[in-house]
Amino acid sequence: LARIAVGQKVAVTCDGCAPNLTATISFIARAAEFTPPVIYSLTRREKLVFLVEARPDDLDQPWHPGLPVDIRPLSPAPGGEPLAQGAGS
Repeated sequence: LARIAVGQKVAVTCDGCAPNLTATISFIARAAEFTPPVIYSLTRREKLVFLVEARPDDLDQPWHPGLPVDIRPLSPAPGGEPLAQGAGS
């Protein structure tokens, strides 16, 4: 979560989608949507899932609610460190 921020641009890819799609992050949940059923520990931290919403920059594309997509930050979060190659995939 430290590498993303509201207002940040992301690249969007999905099966059957046009290439070079982008979106802008509009919401990041403050609390995790899923917490491991056992006691939380640093080794289980990767299991936490936070809801992130992004609005498509090109509304002429056929976006469908619930369509599974992959996102990748296009730039560092404001005030953040530069992203490593391939980070966020």
